[in-house]
Amino acid sequence: HWLDKIPHLYLANDNCPNQSLWCGTAEAKEVLMKILKNEQIYYQELPFQSGFHTPFLADKVGLAKESVKHIEMIEDSIPVWSATTLEQYPTDKEKYQQLIIDHMIKPVYFSGLIQKLFKEENVRVFIQIGVGGLVTFVDDILKDENYSAISTGISNRSGLEQLRRVLALLFIEGKTVDYTFLGVKLQYQ
Repeated sequence: HWLDKIPHLYLANDNCPNQSLWCGTAEAKEVLMKILKNEQIYYQELPFQSGFHTPFLADKVGLAKESVKHIEMIEDSIPVWSATTLEQYPTDKEKYQQLIIDHMIKPVYFSGLIQKLFKEENVRVFIQIGVGGLVTFVDDILKDENYSAISTGISNRSGLEQLRRVLALLFIEGKTVDYTFLGVKLQYQ
């Protein structure tokens, strides 16, 4: 495994079977790129340096700890899951604040979370709120399964047009959908 072979190389994001993000020192990057090239594995070097989701951000945790002190906890009926722990966010304020810090320095496991939600929590509909790669990740992770994935942010449609598509998908999937806020009357024949 590369993490065992290359010092100062860290997995930042395990997005899906065909995409992961790695972060490392310049030396680690060179070793990894040589291995990938030798094994004929496609890779792309990204044009930025952040260190997010790796121990490289550990020295910034103090700033984040100060910021999360001001978070207020509001109880809700919708569970929120962490792609770091693969569990629901804790309801305890201190544990919640620590998880926010952990997100900065620990890997993101989208692949594991999507699989867990699908297999253990029986989730069959995935909705990407805003921009991001969730739909592509879900398509790669669950390619042989029965699921639906849709994005709320499509550049060639207005927000309202895409919202209608999301609501239609939910309706098709058998979910109860309240359209009244759109000012739409539905008629069934």
